Amino acid sequence: MSDDLNTPYSERVLDISLHDEDDHKKTYSQLLIEITDKFCELFHDEDKETYATIDSGTHHETWKIHSRGFRLWISDQFYTLTGLGISSNSLKDALATIEAKAVFDGACKKVYLRVAQLKNTIYLDICNEQWEVIEITPSGYKILQSSPVPFIRSKGMLAFVTPEPEGSIELLRNHLNVNNKDFPLVVGWILISLQASKSALPILILGGEQNTGKSETTKMLRLLTDPHTAPIRTKPKEDDLAVMAFNNYVIALDNLSGITPSFSDFLCCCSTGASQSKRQHYKDTDEVLINIKRPLILNGIDDLAKRGDMASRSIFVHLPLLAHEHRKSMKKLWDDFNQDLPLIFGSLLGALSHALKNLAKTNIDKLPRMADFALWAKAAEGSFGWDNEFMRSYQDNIDNIISATIESSPFAYGVKKFMDNTPEWSGSADRLLEILERDYIDYRVTNSQKWMKTPKKVLEQLRRHAPGLKALGIEITDVRQSSGVVITIKRMEDYHDIRGLQKVI
Repeated sequence: MSDDLNTPYSERVLDISLHDEDDHKKTYSQLLIEITDKFCELFHDEDKETYATIDSGTHHETWKIHSRGFRLWISDQFYTLTGLGISSNSLKDALATIEAKAVFDGACKKVYLRVAQLKNTIYLDICNEQWEVIEITPSGYKILQSSPVPFIRSKGMLAFVTPEPEGSIELLRNHLNVNNKDFPLVVGWILISLQASKSALPILILGGEQNTGKSETTKMLRLLTDPHTAPIRTKPKEDDLAVMAFNNYVIALDNLSGITPSFSDFLCCCSTGASQSKRQHYKDTDEVLINIKRPLILNGIDDLAKRGDMASRSIFVHLPLLAHEHRKSMKKLWDDFNQDLPLIFGSLLGALSHALKNLAKTNIDKLPRMADFALWAKAAEGSFGWDNEFMRSYQDNIDNIISATIESSPFAYGVKKFMDNTPEWSGSADRLLEILERDYIDYRVTNSQKWMKTPKKVLEQLRRHAPGLKALGIEITDVRQSSGVVITIKRMEDYHDIRGLQKVI
């Protein structure tokens, strides 16, 4: 690939001869391959997906070889060289060779969407026409004209605003309908979303009644983390969620009303990172692996995180009703926000630099489940002049989520009520179910079709809610014996709750 960035490739492509050394006219496929050799670095990723990094003359940009962007680029070069459009057959033949070169001759590289992190340096793809990136290090941030790592882009991605220094995170507080206690959690979610380490990503859930600004708040947060022409989406079909995750760095789902167990499981996979398998189009045996780990924002009126596994990965922020004197027209709302946006973004980038500098020496006495998230946010908060504000908010949030999760399950809440006056109990699943149905759970629940009827279902529910119940001081164990599974439930006489505060029952 040429390194002459002073001359546009629209001029340099004219140096390619239409004839070979024997003055034979080159085929169109040969010309396309020669154009690629002159201006592209071909490579592949771990899944053998093929890419081309193009030397445009002023910057470098990376496209999948079979993407529309690469096809348009190579067609444009061919037209510049010959004055002709390229036929589909010639393009198909050339792409087959180009792809083979990328797989067998090209290096294996990791590609990134919007955010990359190499050790102690973060790169953000600005997504502007110049393909510039923001480099964030422990000493600060700056804009680079050329990215050290290959970024790809998908349809709809928009550019970040140009950050301005000397901003304040308090400007963001002025625009979000979030109470002061929850504001550090929202900022923490933004900061963990703008890094790409191996840590799990929390799910941000915005709840509240109608007219609390859930949708506009979601759009603002998306603008700070992954600007897009379609910033929020309605709930997709479960089969389409993996494709959405593949093409969007941030997944923002609007106005949800209930989440199925399978949908909840998939969101958990997006939080921690997983690979989704899809059958390749028109083929019966080949599959495509879609690797996904994405920041998530959900909003809705309902309580969306009822399952313990999803709740333990979530931050729940309840938006208060807007007072009449605080309501604005949509135009005024966005004009005010966009005016402050460069300063807010600059403040967040400064906090990311602060986190990179202080993460190694940041400690939390009792780490929550989302430990990396908590450490990252705590390492950054000194940039805002905060003193443990994030952890105080996060500890309260975890406590509230666990209580809400237990209370949303008649079974788990029944176990809690049973153990309020029982120091310890042992017995079979059948016996536990009999006690709960008789004394602690409403007959309308136990007579419903969804109520569990078998010991296996009882054990499944106990294991699902065991972490939440343990946080409330109730420990559950089960041991398989010759006579069957024996369940033991006991109140912990001396335990530390999720805040690290000692409680004695």
